Amino acid sequence: MKLILRTVAGFLVVACLGALLTVAAELASESVAVALDETTTTTAPKVTTTTSRSTTTTTIRSERAATVEAPATPGVYVSEVAGFGESMVQVATGVAAIIGVGPNPSAAPVAVTSLGEFQERVPNPSPSLAASVQQFFANGGSQALIKGASGASASSILPAIGESLPVGADLLVVADLSALPQSDWLPVAVAMGRAASASLSIALIDPPQSAVAQAASSAGSLSALTSLGTELRAASGTAANSILLFASNVVNASGATLPVSPLFAGLIAATDVSDGFWNAPNGFGSTFASVRPQFASTMEQDGLLQESGLSPLMYVPGRGTAVLSDRLLSGPSDYLSVERTLNTIQATITNGLVSYVFAANDGVTWSSVTQAVSGYLEGLFTQGALLGNSASDAYSVACGVGSTMTGQDLLNGFMVVNVEVAVDRPGSFDQISIKQQMGN
Repeated sequence: MKLILRTVAGFLVVACLGALLTVAAELASESVAVALDETTTTTAPKVTTTTSRSTTTTTIRSERAATVEAPATPGVYVSEVAGFGESMVQVATGVAAIIGVGPNPSAAPVAVTSLGEFQERVPNPSPSLAASVQQFFANGGSQALIKGASGASASSILPAIGESLPVGADLLVVADLSALPQSDWLPVAVAMGRAASASLSIALIDPPQSAVAQAASSAGSLSALTSLGTELRAASGTAANSILLFASNVVNASGATLPVSPLFAGLIAATDVSDGFWNAPNGFGSTFASVRPQFASTMEQDGLLQESGLSPLMYVPGRGTAVLSDRLLSGPSDYLSVERTLNTIQATITNGLVSYVFAANDGVTWSSVTQAVSGYLEGLFTQGALLGNSASDAYSVACGVGSTMTGQDLLNGFMVVNVEVAVDRPGSFDQISIKQQMGN
């Protein structure tokens, strides 16, 4: 199964570095002595590794790493660490960053929670942006961040995408993407995937209308679509696991061709609320009403499209249009539901560790962190997000010298937390490693 290595870096410098190293050096000898007896975590990158936890053999299927440095705020800090750990507050999910023409491109993204609020706060949106926002909220969306582009061309959209998504968004939609010619579509789609990957998010990518029309024509070839997946995957590299590429757009009752991404983003948000972010809103149980696929592929064609990394659509009489697959562009074993679960867990733990940044980097803090992260994962296990017959089969948390960090880590002021979670099947673990620079 594909291994995933992701690095998320923050660039913040701790004030009074000399003092930090002096204190860390004094703590090193004491901290090693009181280090907690934690389960050793295997950390060989790019290698499938087996390890023993009690009597159960488990497999590390992929690894992620994040490094976060302490904030550079001068002064003296007093930090009290709760005896049973701080609680981890779940980050918001199903929040769509929607890029289109209308809002001021140089202004901050506009946060809206309804179509009415969007109409009030963005008075002159382009028709494509207005339609995308309407479709998002009509299909169950509840939070969106509207970001302005100076025009509908690739050269105007690319600066609006930037290198990362607006803070808080975990989905990315570009209102004018499907209308771009194929030559302009590819660089925009690549930029979307890279920005989403850097932000622990998913880019929902609509195909060019021209390519879909070619495949849908009587003499059309499926290669017009399969080549999209092949080219985008090659150009995206590791960011391909942050891309869901649709094999078709949709057509409404008036015959207008619309992107499917805002509809699906709305369904994702609604599913997060009703069933949990670890579930995907694909298949016949989740449909878009009043629209049909621009390209109605056959069952045989569906298999070929999925092999190329595309998610086909199907019209179900009396119900609407469904997205048949939640496979990501990166490969047949990578799924939207799994990637979003890992993204959410990593983002929640990373945010939660900020409250410990000025705590002493010692056994008391490590114990508190371990309990806080374990409590958060226990809640996910109880809800069915993590798989296993018991909590020990579903996750593990380690933090301490000898298990996740060395004496040199202490001297450098780092606290390292390793988490293993079984997301797609019991006994198959994804590992998340977060290294945080402490500010004490």
